[in-house]
Amino acid sequence: MKFDGAKCKNRSRAGIIFQSLSKPSKRFSRITWSYMNNATEYESLCLGLSKSIILGIKCLLIIGYSKLIINQVTYKCFIKHHYMKAYKNRVKNLSKDFLALNHSSKIMSQYLGRPVGI
Repeated sequence: MKFDGAKCKNRSRAGIIFQSLSKPSKRFSRITWSYMNNATEYESLCLGLSKSIILGIKCLLIIGYSKLIINQVTYKCFIKHHYMKAYKNRVKNLSKDFLALNHSSKIMSQYLGRPVGI
């Protein structure tokens, strides 16, 4: 699953793409009202995890285009703001339903295809 968020003026959009070797790609997006770009990135990650649960996916490679969000979720860097900690906790709660879950930054994504177009 690839996730990305984009912010423009007073609204944002969260987008995800599911890619499989055996099935066609699926795309989802949602307009959010986040006022921070990092919050939009977290919204897109949460959207992807929620859709994964609905689709019955148990093993997932997550590719994010925000190295900061990936590092926060994988405990490689500290979160300073309390509202971002709430997003991280939401990701943690959604992640517990997966058998295998791996995160990667955009460096790995160059081998797996193009970034999410929102």
